[in-house]
Amino acid sequence: MTPSHRPVTRRLGTTLAALMLSVALVTPNPVHAEEHDDDGNELELIESYLEVADRVVRMAAKREVTIFFAIEGIAETYQAQGDLDAALARFEAMLKEHEGDQTVRNLILFKMRDIYEERGQPKKTLAVLDRVIAENK
Repeated sequence: MTPSHRPVTRRLGTTLAALMLSVALVTPNPVHAEEHDDDGNELELIESYLEVADRVVRMAAKREVTIFFAIEGIAETYQAQGDLDAALARFEAMLKEHEGDQTVRNLILFKMRDIYEERGQPKKTLAVLDRVIAENK
């Protein structure tokens, strides 16, 4: 892996870890480290985390989740370069490429909303949300 790919991979890994954590938080009867004594009962904790990891892998195999991670990666790459305008232009082009796929369009539009919100542009943020609503009638 080239050095230029490491930060993006690291951020995607962080995103995946955050997703795993959110899945773990909604997992019924989660196993917590403080529930284990000093007798080496960590195996249950490890098994619990492996189950969560398996759920994340199965989720990542879904088309929508894969596209979500790709869109996040695109945005993070442009953000690292300090060029969110280029990210927005790319997303606009992607919207044209995916005219007939509302799922992809929604994911792109929500990321555009995030960028406008992050930049403190409430009018553009609301315009994108209006667009989502109009396209999903």
